[in-house]
Amino acid sequence: MKWNFWLSFVFPNLNWIIPSVTSFIFTVVTIVLICFQSKWQRNEKKVNSDLMDHQLKLQQAQICIDLAEKRLKIYNAFEEVFRNIANGNGADVSILKSFRSNTAGIGYFFGEDIQKFHEELDKKIFDYRLICTKVDRVLDGTSIDNKHSENVEKQLRMAEEFDDEKATLAEKFKPYFDFSRYQVN
Repeated sequence: MKWNFWLSFVFPNLNWIIPSVTSFIFTVVTIVLICFQSKWQRNEKKVNSDLMDHQLKLQQAQICIDLAEKRLKIYNAFEEVFRNIANGNGADVSILKSFRSNTAGIGYFFGEDIQKFHEELDKKIFDYRLICTKVDRVLDGTSIDNKHSENVEKQLRMAEEFDDEKATLAEKFKPYFDFSRYQVN
């Protein structure tokens, strides 16, 4: 008897029962998917945020690497000029030209202390080149100079000054190669 009731109720009403049940199932599935979607979106936002932070750190690291590379090129130019002077190539004009071209733009990469040191060294190299040229001309016999002994003493004194400056070179440049607290704003 119970079955008859259900059958007598269900069959005539199938036209609205099936769509209602189907709609209900789809509604439940949709609600569940929306909940999961919001969770996935929150996770995706966190992943994207972490990715952007990582990209920022990589960009800052690349800027530091590029800056260090340019600073190292200039530092190597200083070392090269000291090495050439120590090897006795002080009268060679190409040393001064090479030093000037390799240290072009020093103001963009270093502070006032290194810029001042560069200007002083550039002037000293120029003066040293002139003294070396005078001494070499007298030694070659192409010139006579009454101040030859004074020029030789001055040349030796300047060579000693270059050696002293070369000894402190790494210490002067050290702060400019420390990127531990460097951040791009």
